[in-house]
Amino acid sequence: MNPAKLSKAEVESILSTFKMKDTSSERVCKFLIKSSDVTSSELRACSGALNMSDLANRIINPKIESLGFFIACQSMAIPPKFRGSSNEVRLWSIFRESDFELEQLNKGETK
Repeated sequence: MNPAKLSKAEVESILSTFKMKDTSSERVCKFLIKSSDVTSSELRACSGALNMSDLANRIINPKIESLGFFIACQSMAIPPKFRGSSNEVRLWSIFRESDFELEQLNKGETK
């Protein structure tokens, strides 16, 4: 699935969902708006959050799903090797719900 290409209006809509400014969830969204395919460690460094999945599922996605977006991670096709062992690296991006639903339909899957 490809990350969403956001218009200026969509960026403003996403950022307006955060009442308190400069929270870890807002910092994650700002970072993902500027860059897609961001590693968990990059997001932790910019936000201070330790558990990106928890932040995404409990705080960010419930706020932006009404706008038709969600953040999620995907595994790299070919993970890099770290110190001789292969570790799975997750890449985070903002996605459009309609793109996800279309992809699922094309695969013959349903939600």
